[in-house]
Amino acid sequence: MSLPRGSGHPDQFEGEEISDLVRLVTACDIHGALIERRSYKPPMPYTDASAIPRA
Repeated sequence: MSLPRGSGHPDQFEGEEISDLVRLVTACDIHGALIERRSYKPPMPYTDASAIPRA
């Protein structure tokens, strides 16, 4: 089951409607979650996590 585009944002924004600042903060949040140890996963090496946006 796929969700409609924009359904992950409270105001149903998508594409260019999402500001660059929000995109940057989101990317930093995801990166931090990847490299931090969690109770359910070990930390991902920094270089591996940093390579994901380039994929």
